[in-house]
Amino acid sequence: MKNSTAAKWAPFLALQMMLSLCLGVAWAHSPDGGIVEIVIKANHDGFFDSKGNPLREISIPEGKTVRLVFRYDESTVDAYRTGNRHQLVVASEKTGFRVEAEEISYWKKEASVEFTAGKDGSKEYRIVCILDCEGMENLGYQIPLILTVV
Repeated sequence: MKNSTAAKWAPFLALQMMLSLCLGVAWAHSPDGGIVEIVIKANHDGFFDSKGNPLREISIPEGKTVRLVFRYDESTVDAYRTGNRHQLVVASEKTGFRVEAEEISYWKKEASVEFTAGKDGSKEYRIVCILDCEGMENLGYQIPLILTVV
């Protein structure tokens, strides 16, 4: 009996899910080989995937165009009252690569950036918030979100 594609990938997918839940590690992929789109929620507690799991590292495929979609995820009345907003930057300290997303806030819920993973020679990028905001320490300065090129 031939192994189906799903059966071949089942152990890998189970390991990926376990690592994602326990360590905040995710793998980005594009089933059709096109742009790899990753949705990242940001709030004063840090970075999260679309299901609300904390993110600490995401593996991205080298040479692929990556679109990061940043979603504003503050849910408190204080976020509206104080205007807590975020502006996220993807940067490589090694090569000086840097791309900034537009601000996201209660009034503008989403912004995105695109780049080709590893084109600048980087194997690792950091995502940080460059605005003085509530949760600065959780949005990159003490707890960074790392993109690793694989």
